[in-house]
Amino acid sequence: MEIMFLKMKLKHKDSDWRIGYTFDSMSPIADFSECNAVQKIVVEHPASSFNKHPLITKITDEGSITLTDTSFTEWNQGILTKVKIDSLKFKELFDEYFGFLKRKPIE
Repeated sequence: MEIMFLKMKLKHKDSDWRIGYTFDSMSPIADFSECNAVQKIVVEHPASSFNKHPLITKITDEGSITLTDTSFTEWNQGILTKVKIDSLKFKELFDEYFGFLKRKPIE
């Protein structure tokens, strides 16, 4: 699996160029151990934006929601809403939108 770094600027989303990743979709994964290279880059590379702060994203029927330790971003039918948050609000929003990580008591 070949992983390439590129500069990207998403229309209607980014004002500046930033580092992104691309994968060759014509080169299927032959062995899941190949995914370790991707994980290593995401977790360890100094330019990776995914290893600096908590970040979770979910696709919704209307767009997407992204939660970090400092903001909650929602794309709803092409309209962007971004709100700055604190650690208490982070926990509330995590439970509300990403509470699937909570385990229900076994009955």
